[in-house]
Amino acid sequence: MIVQASEYSTADHAGGLSGWRRSRLPGDRFELSVHLGPAPFDKQVSTQFLMSAAIYSAAFLTSQFFQFALGNSPLGTGLRFLPWTATPLFVAPAAGALSDNTAARNLVVPGLLMQGAGFAWIVAFASHSSGYGGYIAPFIIAGTGFSMAVPCVTAAGLNAVSPYCSARRREP
Repeated sequence: MIVQASEYSTADHAGGLSGWRRSRLPGDRFELSVHLGPAPFDKQVSTQFLMSAAIYSAAFLTSQFFQFALGNSPLGTGLRFLPWTATPLFVAPAAGALSDNTAARNLVVPGLLMQGAGFAWIVAFASHSSGYGGYIAPFIIAGTGFSMAVPCVTAAGLNAVSPYCSARRREP
């Protein structure tokens, strides 16, 4: 069963330009059998959801700690997060290129372990009174681990879906 992705958009329910969209975008279809077929796609979706939940909750709680416990401003907190949030710019492209040559598990497991170790290190520093300099290395380690895991999990999920079921197929 093929479903138009635009059938579920807000523009369709509001009236909008749904007929025009459907005639202009023939490749916005996906098959529902993707979720019923191979398990790797569903595992990828659940893994990506849990990783995102972990990173968003860690970002929220860490920013609350920096602002309320340490007394930093929101801008100061954001600037202090740069060692953590800038690592995807450098690590993710390399991890994505490596994931094409190796199994995704070889980068996801060490990446998540690095992320966990970085956050454990941050918690250890938070329990003691230490300056910001002690947080830089754990932020870099956690950011590097997250940057290794995300592109590999995404690529593994997309590779689990056959080209016929995905938008990668060519229509005649």
